[in-house]
Amino acid sequence: MPYNYVISTDDPQAMEKLMANLDEYKQAQQYMKDVNAYYRMHGTCKGFQGMPEATAVELDAKLQNTRSYNKQPFPSWALSNNAAESMFFGLSLRQFFFL
Repeated sequence: MPYNYVISTDDPQAMEKLMANLDEYKQAQQYMKDVNAYYRMHGTCKGFQGMPEATAVELDAKLQNTRSYNKQPFPSWALSNNAAESMFFGLSLRQFFFL
């Protein structure tokens, strides 16, 4: 996920930075959804394209040992938080365009 940092409106590259942040959040959102869908279909993260084997093993182990009701690699709260951040950057871009 992208890092949170302040983007000043008087920065000449502010629009590009906001667009880049928005794109990163959207990509992260899609990645989390795709991993969760793969996990639901296969019951494991192993074999998910673009995920290192060590990360897949770590996620699988974490899910097997958790007592949480949320049995998916990226819990719903993570998806919700990421969507909210994405919406925030979208609103910031709209405000930037209307300055």
